[in-house]
Order: sequence, then C-alpha cells, then structure tokens
Amino acid sequence: MEVKKALQIVLQRWEITAYRLSKTSGVPRQMLSTILKGEAKAFAWTTIEKLASGLELIDPIASDVFMCALRRPNDCVPDPPEDYLVCNQSDLIEAIKDNLDLMEKGEGDPEEIKRDLAQLNHQLKAITTPLNPADLGRPRGEKR
Repeated sequence: MEVKKALQIVLQRWEITAYRLSKTSGVPRQMLSTILKGEAKAFAWTTIEKLASGLELIDPIASDVFMCALRRPNDCVPDPPEDYLVCNQSDLIEAIKDNLDLMEKGEGDPEEIKRDLAQLNHQLKAITTPLNPADLGRPRGEKR
C-alpha cells in the first residue's frame, strides 16, 4: 500500500489541508506530516481507517478514492492521450518560436505569443491534474 501517494492524490484533488483532515479524522497533524514526507514506513490499520473516516466526513467520494488509491495509486491519475505531447505541444512551441523570431525583426504579435503560451500552459495542466471526482461515479448535478 502506498499511503503517501494515495493521501497526496486525495488532498490535492479535493484541496483538503492537513489541518482539516486532522480535525475530521482525529489523526494528529504530526502523523499526517510524517506520512506526507514519506518518513513513516509502517502504519496501524486503525490510522488508515481514521483517515478514510475523516475523508468520508468531507466528501464520501474522497474516501472511496483514497481506499482505491491505496491499492492502485497509478489508476487514480489519468494517462494523457496518445501523441498528445508530441502533436499539440510541439506545434504550439513551434508557433511561439516563430513569433519570437518575428518579434526580433519587429513584426511579431505579442498577444499571439501570450495566447499560445496560455494554451500550452492549460494543456500541460490538463496532463498533470489528477482525475476529476465526477469521473469516478458521482451522478451529474449531485453536490458534495
């Protein structure tokens, strides 16, 4: 079980602070800090159950994702589509380079560069963002 990775996935995706999880779960913040730093090698199962119970109070889906991520953490982070990096990013990078070359000659458009950089940044964030909880079975329109 990869408790550190599972906990990081859930805390990041639901934007939960260690303080809040500590209050809802009853697990001391020092223990959470030790887990998140990767310093704790062994855990009592009761600690994991307390964390899951605390997450359940915040969002039941978060608790389910945590328990699933304990067993298979890599399944909780989506893979980017094939050739996504190769096609989209390389085209945008080339467009930015071309615009920078034109700007050196006094012909480029700074707004176009900003737009391309923003699009590139957005695509890179999409690749590194964990799976949306809505994709894990929450019916559309259901609130947390």
